[in-house]
Amino acid sequence: MDYDKRYKQDGRDWFSSCSNKEDLLHWYSLEDAKMLLANGFVFTRYLATEYHEYEQETVFIKETSLKREVIDIFDLFN
Repeated sequence: MDYDKRYKQDGRDWFSSCSNKEDLLHWYSLEDAKMLLANGFVFTRYLATEYHEYEQETVFIKETSLKREVIDIFDLFN
């Protein structure tokens, strides 16, 4: 994903994410996921309290999220 001014709305740091499996698979292929994991990337799920939904993307504030958990991205490709 390229930089977008939405990532700095209201002078805050908004993080790019996806709200559903289909959107995540739009951005990442299985090969992309393998390469990212090999380079130390971790796929996580947040329970966000502040977020904005866009077409195939959601942005959210990490600091106000209620929960964070690491997910097994390979479960999404089965």
